[in-house]
Amino acid sequence: MKSFIAALCLFLVFLTITISAQKGPTLSTITTKILSFVDEDGRWYPQEGWSCKGLSSGEELKTTILDKSGKAVAFAIWDFNANSDGDWAKITGCKKFSPKGHPQSDYPNLPKIAPGNYKLQISAGGKTIWETDFELTMLRYLERDHYNCTGPWKTVAYFYSGEGSDGGIINFYFEGPSDYKWFWESSAEYERSCELKAEILKNGEVLMTEGQDEGGKFKTYPGHCSKYGKRIGYHQEYQQKVLATDGNYDVIVYASDQYKNNWSPIVNLTFTVKSGKVAINESLSGESANPLHRYITSSSQYQENAVKNTVPNFRTN
Repeated sequence: MKSFIAALCLFLVFLTITISAQKGPTLSTITTKILSFVDEDGRWYPQEGWSCKGLSSGEELKTTILDKSGKAVAFAIWDFNANSDGDWAKITGCKKFSPKGHPQSDYPNLPKIAPGNYKLQISAGGKTIWETDFELTMLRYLERDHYNCTGPWKTVAYFYSGEGSDGGIINFYFEGPSDYKWFWESSAEYERSCELKAEILKNGEVLMTEGQDEGGKFKTYPGHCSKYGKRIGYHQEYQQKVLATDGNYDVIVYASDQYKNNWSPIVNLTFTVKSGKVAINESLSGESANPLHRYITSSSQYQENAVKNTVPNFRTN
């Protein structure tokens, strides 16, 4: 019996260590903060103010861009603050940048990255904790070069419960068509804004539809991959109609045509409510996920291939 209890205690300790061993930043951090490139010339312009999980005091936190041969073309080393080792750490600034320059003070010397395929690696204490492939593309129109960073996230959407008066929130990545004939010319740019609407369904029945855009309007650019979001419903209704009943639910996001007469589905995600909460997708965010490619979260359900990268027919001529 004592042996069994001792073995059980060891198992629980191991399980606790395993569960707390997730390391890396959020996907939003990767796409909006770290992989930040200047649209006009492709300079790498990483930003501070992001968070990373699993760091320990004194570790060196490093982000590196490698070309397809595995050669490092640029890197940044970051300062961070954490309340405790292994918890979320706040990245407070860049303390070293290569090949030269500094993203906050020496813009002319920031490295220009040529269009092509690359890998981003994030390391802590000299060990890689997270990585992703990505592509830097370039389109030229209206006598300007336009750079864009895209990657496997362009088909990803994720859903979570909002705070305060919000109900559910759906976030997703969307890449506009590379053919700019679908867009309107505005100053030195081609762009198109359109309305979004979203609904939550269970067994084909629409439960909720109301809500505001999350993080700005749905504005697309030729070949440009951006993050968008939509709030769905409000707290009380969401609690009663969604979180009160465990099971699977569907979220569909629609984008309008230019006249708001026709709406095209652009996102379709299925999420699960368990014990009154949105459950994570274990295969993408849980312990069964590849730790180097895990979508780090404790409350969002991620889904790949949830985004249909098409747009309504914006123009009729």
